[in-house]
Amino acid sequence: MEKYLYFTVSKSTASNELNGNAEIAMVPTSAIKAFDCPLSTTTKIYVGPRDGAGTPEDSITLTHTANAHNSVIHGLVQLINADKNKSPFVVAADTFNGIFNIEGVTDVTIVSPDN
Repeated sequence: MEKYLYFTVSKSTASNELNGNAEIAMVPTSAIKAFDCPLSTTTKIYVGPRDGAGTPEDSITLTHTANAHNSVIHGLVQLINADKNKSPFVVAADTFNGIFNIEGVTDVTIVSPDN
């Protein structure tokens, strides 16, 4: 059974209500294409386009403590491979509700050309 990682942005970004592709993402793990570490405090996840077409890929940027890329990517891989509750729905970083299941992550930014 495929797993899906769930991400949301903060309440201040979402104006107290989640709407649109830039505020909420539920990503099939098979759509994850790559990780990148553009800054000492961010790790970027590249995801295949959610519209299923040939549009540019989406990205999810996780803000975290400085130089924690290794532990953030390790945490993501653990969530992808976790099998303890057999649920395909895995909350990775729900900034809107203050739930972070990846150590050191403090914020999420979602970029989607489908907005």
